[in-house]
Amino acid sequence: MGFRWPVNWRMADLCIRRCLKQSRIVLSPLELIQCLDEKLSPIFKQHLTLEKENRELAALRDWLLPMLMNGQVRVDDKSL
Repeated sequence: MGFRWPVNWRMADLCIRRCLKQSRIVLSPLELIQCLDEKLSPIFKQHLTLEKENRELAALRDWLLPMLMNGQVRVDDKSL
């Protein structure tokens, strides 16, 4: 038959609230959260920087590659 939503929403709300009140949530100490933030913030910042650089390089590649393929632009052998 499957799951059926209760007809009485107030009763369902009370049931959910009671269940949440009985639940236990573990919170890490603030010092630990701050320490983790100090360690992870540079990693996330670098990730964002690298994502932006990848998008820019992909756009440059998409712009340059067709010109290289049809001969509009040449790469000098001396530069390689």
